[in-house]
Amino acid sequence: MPQFMAEHPERFSRRVRRGIPQAFRWRVWMLRVGAKPETFADVYAEISERVNTWSHLIQVDTCRTFPELSFFDEAMQRKLYRVLNAYAVHNPTVGYCQGMNFIVGLLLIVSDAHELESFAVLVALMDGPRFGLAGLYRDRLPLLRRYLRVCDALMIDRMPDLHEHFKQENLQPAVYLHPWFLTLFIHCFPLPMVLVLWDVIICEGLPVLLQIAISTLEVQRETLLTIGLEDIVKFFRLMKSGENADPPAARIGQLLLRHAAHVDIPKHLLDILENESVEVEDEECEDCSATQVDDRSWLDIFSDFFGMSDLACSPPELAASAGATSDVDLPKRPPPGDDAAVSPSDFPWASALTQLPTDGAAPDRECRMPA
Repeated sequence: MPQFMAEHPERFSRRVRRGIPQAFRWRVWMLRVGAKPETFADVYAEISERVNTWSHLIQVDTCRTFPELSFFDEAMQRKLYRVLNAYAVHNPTVGYCQGMNFIVGLLLIVSDAHELESFAVLVALMDGPRFGLAGLYRDRLPLLRRYLRVCDALMIDRMPDLHEHFKQENLQPAVYLHPWFLTLFIHCFPLPMVLVLWDVIICEGLPVLLQIAISTLEVQRETLLTIGLEDIVKFFRLMKSGENADPPAARIGQLLLRHAAHVDIPKHLLDILENESVEVEDEECEDCSATQVDDRSWLDIFSDFFGMSDLACSPPELAASAGATSDVDLPKRPPPGDDAAVSPSDFPWASALTQLPTDGAAPDRECRMPA
């Protein structure tokens, strides 16, 4: 697999955007971030239990992580506590910040609850030069501030009417972008959709967050323009619903990524993300009370945008459209096999997707991840 990733980067990227088969997902993630569990084998047990400044807050937040998932029980919460506690000891400059609990929770789910491997991937994501995720969580949240600034600039360029509407409604970007970016969409979308998005985030890097955020707003733009502040906030909060939707959330994730691939981020904005000396003003973030949104759900809007609302798929097609992510309600990884992600052109309603821009790439039918 490492050889294939190195020798065929474009084919690998296309396959990733269709969803990595569950049997290979954790192996791909570990390889891509450069995790080295053996580095921490001798110290993990001790630092995971060492009481520190953040231990109490971590303990409180473990009970609030994935409460809707039955398999994320007390045993999983204890593993979550130990991984977060170990990182707080490992990097006291960052310690612990809310949002990290969802990152580690997802790593434990995908790794089949392997603590040491999850800790190694967390360290690689947080402290490694390729991701530098710690910048989202350390004092004054410097990387988060830069992502907010760049996302705002992209929104002004691509959706000036929606940007002005949010401004008129006094909706601060931090109200919705903070949870999107601090949890890398984990606490914002159904889990099957999150896994598809994370495959690309892990394999292509953090700037994909901006493409996903802008695409999410573009897909829902017409609806958002018609509602006020409280309903907008409620609308964003409801996006986590839809776990058992038709079409499946994983398929919606694949189509959202297809749209996101055509969100260009200019070099001068990418430079802002990489320049730690850039000063960004504080964003005011007020928790707005929400009223009932009586119109269509966010999944209905996504489905309409992608031409899926009136097109039915048989149960086997629905299962296939979710690729290898349709079984994510189970914490166990399935045995390796021929479970392959499927090309959008394999579906009866694929012609409806022609409204979206394409990159002209030739179809890559062989979707199995090489061993």
